[in-house]
Amino acid sequence: SLISPFNDALLTRIREGFSLIPTEELIELEKVWSQQKGFSYFEQLSKKISLTQQEQAWLLENPMVDVAIDKNFVPFERVNEKGEIEGINVDIYKLLAERTGIDFKYNLYDSWQQVYDSLLNGDELLVTGITETEERKDALLFTQQYWEMPWVALYPSRLGTRTKMSDFRGERIAITKGYHLTSYMHENFSDVNILLVDNPEEGYLAIQQNQPM
Repeated sequence: SLISPFNDALLTRIREGFSLIPTEELIELEKVWSQQKGFSYFEQLSKKISLTQQEQAWLLENPMVDVAIDKNFVPFERVNEKGEIEGINVDIYKLLAERTGIDFKYNLYDSWQQVYDSLLNGDELLVTGITETEERKDALLFTQQYWEMPWVALYPSRLGTRTKMSDFRGERIAITKGYHLTSYMHENFSDVNILLVDNPEEGYLAIQQNQPM
């Protein structure tokens, strides 16, 4: 709508009126009257996230957001055989870019510990798929949780059935460096020996080579 620049009250009323119409109804109205076949402004708008003026101002000053990517953090993120960055977290970045207009710059790291340290050091602005803990909350800001991921232990079948962590007392368990599970295990299972590895693959290899758990 084109409104006289001297009629702010009318502009406010029109905006309020549009806000009262359900998005689905606006999409259907546009399909009936729009002559731009195959394009729907309101359908595109329904996929966008509304940003505050403060958020929009920040994006103007920071058009590119640096994010840390672990080269081999399957299935969350990795660099595949073609040199392409892919994974669940990467799909989330693409969805965020589509809905907010933010552009992301991917910076690659060799391990999760390096990814985490880059965030703490201020080298990167964003990391996805990180668990919120009281210790981390002292140094980092967290979004609302957007998914849940169960943690399980992999172990050789020769050890028999073990259904809880207390079944591994006195054993050695491999945990990726930087995982919050390390402090959790120290606090709750002090008699479990922890082997810190750079990535899950090192832990899998230790099992395959029949190294002590």
